[in-house]
Amino acid sequence: MSSPSTVFMQPQSTETHRRPSSAPDTYLAYLRDQDDPMRWVAPRMFDRCAELRRFQRFVTSLEARLGRKLDHELGSGLDEGAFHAEVFFAGAVIRFSNFGRMIAVVRGEVLSTRVRLLVDQVADEQGYVVIPESLLSLPYSGTNGLVSSKETWGSRFFGGL
Repeated sequence: MSSPSTVFMQPQSTETHRRPSSAPDTYLAYLRDQDDPMRWVAPRMFDRCAELRRFQRFVTSLEARLGRKLDHELGSGLDEGAFHAEVFFAGAVIRFSNFGRMIAVVRGEVLSTRVRLLVDQVADEQGYVVIPESLLSLPYSGTNGLVSSKETWGSRFFGGL
């Protein structure tokens, strides 16, 4: 994986997002930077069609490296959440947030080392930021007034966990 950067992009940008360093505090700063104080589902400039195409490229690339097809869901069934797509593995689900081109393992957290390395590699190549699972359960401390005090960073950006 390439060396991370600590430069953050604007929350509403659809440009390539730069990966935070691996320090948890830096990832938290990235989560806060991607937060939108007014919008729950997606930032103002979110281009659903472009992100669904990007997701399809991610899945195609990961399938080629794994040598097998992957179950996944995208599109209208997910258009009311803060994520637009998900990939299913035995024991885990990876979700793709509408914010900051972030992805995370949201259920199960059981991926083989090989699969996890391939996910990280494809994510890096395609401009996604893989959020560490340990941060998803932290209490939400962002600026969106629509988010209840009981929410976590995981539920904020990756829907119901």
